[in-house]
Amino acid sequence: MTGLSLDELLDRIIDPLIVFNLANPGFKALFARADMPEAMTAATRPLHAAVLGRVEAIIAARAPGLPADRCARTAEVSVRMFKALLPLVLAAKGDERETFRAELKRALRGYLEPVIGA
Repeated sequence: MTGLSLDELLDRIIDPLIVFNLANPGFKALFARADMPEAMTAATRPLHAAVLGRVEAIIAARAPGLPADRCARTAEVSVRMFKALLPLVLAAKGDERETFRAELKRALRGYLEPVIGA
């Protein structure tokens, strides 16, 4: 994924995740909700760790000189931004959903571009 532009990278990651969440509405509750009971939170920790690890690996590959702590922090903020905006995208209908999807990508691009480049 290092050969892709940031916009292409975001398209390849965000679009399939939105499609998956629309096809599996219960997943949003497991992935994006912060107010779940501890038993549910504990059950989803491996999923969260895997997603975070993958995002961190992508950031590290695109910005090889980035210190490990900055890479981890950038991954954490990126995942949290996605999780925070995902319910807005999923709740929207038709053209409005596409508008919010574009806004999600714009927010992530704005955050990530100074760190990992375009």
